[in-house]
Amino acid sequence: MKKGLPAIYDKDTEIMIVGTFPGEKSLTKKEYYTDGRNQFWYLVGQVLEKNIGDKNIAHSTKMKVLLAHKIGLWDVISECERDTSSDNKIRNPSFNDFNELDCPKLRLILTNGKKAHDKYFHEKNFPENIRKGILISSSTNRRVCKEDKLANWRELLK
Repeated sequence: MKKGLPAIYDKDTEIMIVGTFPGEKSLTKKEYYTDGRNQFWYLVGQVLEKNIGDKNIAHSTKMKVLLAHKIGLWDVISECERDTSSDNKIRNPSFNDFNELDCPKLRLILTNGKKAHDKYFHEKNFPENIRKGILISSSTNRRVCKEDKLANWRELLK
């Protein structure tokens, strides 16, 4: 059974971006979105107008930028069995309970991708009074161009 990463947030966090479960590189490094093919840091950096898309920027710096903009990170799944980084290979998932977060200003939970939303977004694990939305996945999904993803991210993260 693989365990996910801890939630990144503070008392001022208003928006949580949640993925399905960290990829193998992220689990090994214990850092969110470390696979260079994933466009997460490029997209969020463009929206925030911060240069955090460069792979040479320390993860701790990226986390500080997110928190300064009242954005936190977590995953829908807390632990699961999986042989690769593919969400399609997830077996026996356990789910994080977002009601347990000490996050009084939380107003919006955005899933990073439709799969995280449709397959694993169990309403019982999320506060009822929080708005929810779906970001176009930051993975290297070739069906959606980077510009369309960026427009979607800008709209939902404003």
